[in-house]
Amino acid sequence: MLACQSIQECFPEDSYMICRACGGRTCIACGAIWHADETCDQYAARVEEEEESQARQLEESESAKYLLKETKKCPGCGAPSQKYIGCDHITCKNKVPISSSVMH
Repeated sequence: MLACQSIQECFPEDSYMICRACGGRTCIACGAIWHADETCDQYAARVEEEEESQARQLEESESAKYLLKETKKCPGCGAPSQKYIGCDHITCKNKVPISSSVMH
């Protein structure tokens, strides 16, 4: 996992190496960037959680873009609605009729 392939200066008493070229610190035990206040397991768990959070945010962003592009808001309740087949008689969950012209 070493990002830099330059010579590393080792500091075993501190459990990290420092790259002579870029100054980056690397954990001796797991090879990740230096994580001074966390164990290797804690660091790995935090990184995994952050990656999952970023993936969720991306998915939510893509969903929001889809809703804006492909749906119309119900004039009765404001819920996103999409008509793709069927008759033009549409009623929302609140029993508000929706004109087919609103959906196109």
